[in-house]
Amino acid sequence: MPGDIKIENIDWIAVYDATEDKPLAYATIPSDINVPPNLDKIEKYEYSLPNCEQLHADFQISWDVVGQTITFEMIGVIEPEEWMAFGISGNENSSQMIGSDVAVGFIQNGKGYAYDLNIDAKAMCTTILDVKHGVCQDSVLGHSDSLQLLEHKRLNLVTGIKYRRQLTISEKNDKEYRTSGLVTVIWAVGRLFPNGNLGFHRIWNKQTKQIDFVRQPINECKDFVISPRELVKPWGPFQINDAKLRAFSAKLGPSGGQRGYEGITGLASPGMSWYIHGYLAPELIMQRGFTYSFRVEGGNSPQNVQSYHPLVISTEPNAHGTRSIILAGIELTRRGQSRPTAAGRLCMWYHTKYDRRLDSSSLFPTFEKYRNSLKLKCENNSEPGILEFTPNSSWPDVVYYGSYLAPNMGWKILIVDSIGYSGNAHTIHNYLQQLIFTISLTLLIFRIVNY
Repeated sequence: MPGDIKIENIDWIAVYDATEDKPLAYATIPSDINVPPNLDKIEKYEYSLPNCEQLHADFQISWDVVGQTITFEMIGVIEPEEWMAFGISGNENSSQMIGSDVAVGFIQNGKGYAYDLNIDAKAMCTTILDVKHGVCQDSVLGHSDSLQLLEHKRLNLVTGIKYRRQLTISEKNDKEYRTSGLVTVIWAVGRLFPNGNLGFHRIWNKQTKQIDFVRQPINECKDFVISPRELVKPWGPFQINDAKLRAFSAKLGPSGGQRGYEGITGLASPGMSWYIHGYLAPELIMQRGFTYSFRVEGGNSPQNVQSYHPLVISTEPNAHGTRSIILAGIELTRRGQSRPTAAGRLCMWYHTKYDRRLDSSSLFPTFEKYRNSLKLKCENNSEPGILEFTPNSSWPDVVYYGSYLAPNMGWKILIVDSIGYSGNAHTIHNYLQQLIFTISLTLLIFRIVNY
């Protein structure tokens, strides 16, 4: 109901044709009607800047131009471990991530952050051939940060990040906020990694959005309507437990949102995941003393940072984490630097029909239905890479297969002394069925022999 009106305050409701000056339909409302309570919550926000644009039901941008500076406030209904980003598109005529000039803001451990991003690839900031590519902070690239954080606050589920920057260009990576006409913008919201790096975005603008930043002040934003979050059931976890299996196929594919990698592992995702034998980030079981191999098809061109993912095995989901040790998949150069050994041709599952924002929707209740919506495309100009290794007694009980460049793309390998059945419910069910069948057959043969 609009405003503070409740159903108990209404006696009747009608649909009226103003042109014909007559009612088309009406209904009376009983005084003792039993209406379930509305669980939605209206969250009001106190705007301190004169302009505001509603970019999404859960995201707004507010601003004010004073002299040669422009002050922004990103306002969003986000989780504590999420980030917000807004900026000028890399293309003047359409919203484009590559080449954009973006500010990202978030609150982590009670502290607010806002900094400039330079984006030259749809990938996490990565150093390849001594050059950084991807979504990188200006300061990491050796440039000065042109943003000044002014304020950060979190009221219930609403987060506000206020910052200021110059209208004009202060460095070559910056873009100018024009003082006349429309400016094409981009925005996004996604999940943070614990170290403050940005995970893949969960919402972003699909359509081109343009704003006149020097228009007559107007606030077009609405109160946030916060509904109870629907619990999304993940497709997995998946497990591959086969004592006879020694070789594994590793290809790339989309991470699948909350039903996929994030729901299965509980970790933030860079947007891509390993698909092992066609399954998204399954748990693998291997036995010490046996030799195994991965047929790696994650790209072998270092110039393409978005799809160059040599496979490694390490002690953490992030192979380059501060506590991680890489156990297989690298070698040392003459200069003592590590380089990956298991890079092969690119073989990737990709979307052909649906928007990636629908990955976690009810369209795909099962992983099989989701994977059937994808298409597999492989390069033919090179061969897969091979990673061969033998777990030994020095290996911990849990290790991780992943990417040499990006964190959280693979999942666990359980290293055991003997492969039997695991605690996986599906595996236990199959094991018990086989056990019951074996016992029943033995009893039947015993009765026949002793008949």
